[in-house]
Amino acid sequence: MNIAIIIARKNSKRFKNKNFYKIGNKNLIQRAVNSAIGSKLFDKIIINSDIINLSQDFKSLSKENLKKIYFLKRKKVLASDKAKSVDVVVDTIKSLNLNLDDNICLLLPTCPLRSSQDIKNGFKIFKKNISSVISLCETNFPSQFSFAINKKKLVPLMKNNPLLKKETRTQDMKISYRPNGAFYISKVKTILKSKNFFYGNLAGFIMPKNRSIDIDSFEDLQLARFYYKNSKK
Repeated sequence: MNIAIIIARKNSKRFKNKNFYKIGNKNLIQRAVNSAIGSKLFDKIIINSDIINLSQDFKSLSKENLKKIYFLKRKKVLASDKAKSVDVVVDTIKSLNLNLDDNICLLLPTCPLRSSQDIKNGFKIFKKNISSVISLCETNFPSQFSFAINKKKLVPLMKNNPLLKKETRTQDMKISYRPNGAFYISKVKTILKSKNFFYGNLAGFIMPKNRSIDIDSFEDLQLARFYYKNSKK
């Protein structure tokens, strides 16, 4: 089976209650569910959350779609800022005793502009020799130029940082990509073995930046609303 897993915490340290904010007439969790339903790929859509009465947000769905949605209470130990998304996925797999050969697709509500077609295209890449498919978007700035700060000193993240060699033309750098949170596709047995979507032979599906907004601040939300409004036009 194909199983979508949507994880959402009640509290967020950096942007409180962000999952309840709306883009259009739907909040971030509703948008994740709708993109899963719209893809027509999933036998089950599991929402793992510590939010009470979340089912009230889905009353308007058809009976057929409601039958696919399962609500799983997120354990307190997995609802902290330090909890990893993949740990919640592993707990979901174990709690529901999912089949080892089931396909898992993690959808993060914080990437609300993903389309159902994006998910479909991700599954098209998911072949026998691929461990996971990760949705990506191009980074805004060459990662080769990146620095960290250690004891108030700049430290290049890469040993061969081009800036140290006076190579400053961004157009000469290889394009780099980052995970955008739209989806992570893998098999149950792969996740249980590795506890990691970034394991084995990886494939990436590249999405445009205007559908890759990661909601982590009110400014991100405003930008996502802007892109959503303009896409409707």
